[in-house]
Amino acid sequence: MTYDGFAVYRKYLAYKLHFTTDKYDYTEHSGMVHTKLETFTKRNDRYMFHKLSVKYNQDEIDDFMIANFVKKNKAWSGSLLERDSHETYLQYRKRKEATNYYFKEDLGRVRSLIDMDNSEPNHVVTVSDGQHPILLRHCIGNKISKETLIIMDYHLNFIRDWNKNITDKIVWPDFYKKVQKFKPFLKFNQTETKIILKEKLL
Repeated sequence: MTYDGFAVYRKYLAYKLHFTTDKYDYTEHSGMVHTKLETFTKRNDRYMFHKLSVKYNQDEIDDFMIANFVKKNKAWSGSLLERDSHETYLQYRKRKEATNYYFKEDLGRVRSLIDMDNSEPNHVVTVSDGQHPILLRHCIGNKISKETLIIMDYHLNFIRDWNKNITDKIVWPDFYKKVQKFKPFLKFNQTETKIILKEKLL
């Protein structure tokens, strides 16, 4: 398939469906969506998708879309050419290309939280009285990355308990959905991250 503005538009629709709806899964559908070229040519913002196809190649555009949909509640098409969207992409690529490094950095912060309270490691993931656990608060506050949260959960399996025990019905459901939707795109070395986790926390 030709890589052009229409191709980027199709990717945008697919990622938007993935991150904002419950029924569509990008990986299961291989990013396929039903849309017509004539529909695209009638859009007032079609020029923006053409510009994106020039600025980012086929490999980069996927990371660009994922990064912005993970960070923003809704990645409005008109905002994708803004500088903030490009910076979001660059930060995402940095974390993706050095996953273990940033995982170690984040775990150092988690270790500090544990030492500060003079508590056990499981304290930072424990839900008390239905409130957000310490780790979640720092992740929502962008002090700990979603990548680190997902990797930790892969090894420690605590998000399932969070979803059962957190009583907040406003912030947590949206955050939980965003994390679950992000998971299929996060690739990491399970053996290496397990070793890092043991060295830093356990």
